[in-house]
Amino acid sequence: MEELLDSIIAEAEKSVERTTYLLPVLKQANVVDAGAQGILDILIGIKLAFSRVESINENLDKKIIRGNVTQDNISGKVGAMAGNPDPDAGKDTGQKVKKAAMDAGSASSNRELEEVKIKSEIKYTYCTELVVKGNGINLERLREKIESYGDSAIIVGNESIVKIHVHTNTPQKVLNRAIRQGTIHDIQINNMKDQRMEAIGERPVAAQETKAPEGRALVVVANGAGIEEIFKSVGVDAIVGGGQSMNPSTYDIVKVINSLDAAEVIIFPNNKNIILTANQAKKLVKKKTNVTVVPTRTIPEGISALLNYNPDAGMEENTYNMEQAISSSKCGEITQAVRDANLYVGEIKKGAFLGLYNGKVKVISDNIADVTIDLIRDMVEGSEEVITFYTGKDARQEDMKAVRERLKKDFPYLDIEIHRGGQPLYPFIFSIE
Repeated sequence: MEELLDSIIAEAEKSVERTTYLLPVLKQANVVDAGAQGILDILIGIKLAFSRVESINENLDKKIIRGNVTQDNISGKVGAMAGNPDPDAGKDTGQKVKKAAMDAGSASSNRELEEVKIKSEIKYTYCTELVVKGNGINLERLREKIESYGDSAIIVGNESIVKIHVHTNTPQKVLNRAIRQGTIHDIQINNMKDQRMEAIGERPVAAQETKAPEGRALVVVANGAGIEEIFKSVGVDAIVGGGQSMNPSTYDIVKVINSLDAAEVIIFPNNKNIILTANQAKKLVKKKTNVTVVPTRTIPEGISALLNYNPDAGMEENTYNMEQAISSSKCGEITQAVRDANLYVGEIKKGAFLGLYNGKVKVISDNIADVTIDLIRDMVEGSEEVITFYTGKDARQEDMKAVRERLKKDFPYLDIEIHRGGQPLYPFIFSIE
């Protein structure tokens, strides 16, 4: 059945894509037919429902209950009723069997039942679902990657919106891959082992009590409409305005933390100059609030850390996982010199483009495409797969286009993802993974 649904959905996807060219108005707007998309969504829903039922059937503990309801005592009751000249004697035998079974079940209801449980292990713990919205999404490449993270994978959509469902042990990898394609929405991550235990009434109380407190909040420092939207899409509760040359004050951070009235708060400064300020704010907030500062130095580091955050884990485990993610992050930034200077990399003229790798100037050029490509060449080692750009408020489309064309030529093995960040001062910020 599952294979049949996969085939139907695959053909339906192709059919929906073809609707763009069936009507002039659809072709002009470059959209698909809404009704056709609706039918596809229904098919996807059927597939998701079927997948969940199959998963539950496979993974739940099965109980075989043995009591006094046996074929013999049912037959005995039927025989007794057959010889009894009461009004039920002439009724259908099937009704008598049903009544006998109910009577037998009732008779044994106060007796201890023997339960034989057949255990089965869940290979992939987390049922992960989300929606990705973007431009030019590479559906086939995304499907290939998501399928490698687990099983029961369903990835359907088009270049602008994709729905993802997968069973996995690493939901953070799924989110990390998805956010490279655009913004992520409607995220649901469910622990299927907990669901199994709840369904059979065996979930221990202690397991329920270890859930992270509901009063935990995530706070980031960021500037730029696109950047802020990305952070909101991964679950951030509050944003403190600020960034390079616009550092927020200690009071600004304290005010935001206190307004949340949360028992626990995690702060992501996203700038090396703001880490000290965040640590100072940590000392000045309300005493009832436990504050942790994750020392993110760049926007990509902040996003990478958040994608490794687990709301069900404790602060210590989360801090460790997020700091590990930061340590493996490669971040490049392109900006312009505001004055003449002499650095270890050479003479810098006002207006020249500077390429920074993890906060240090590595390359200089009068051409933004040249400085970007040279910086990337300095950063890559050959094992990377994806480069993700966040374009600034003043970034020009033609510059991004030139960079993209040269990347395809010089680094054909890299997937290129581009997001509108809207940050000031930095035309391009990018991460390589």
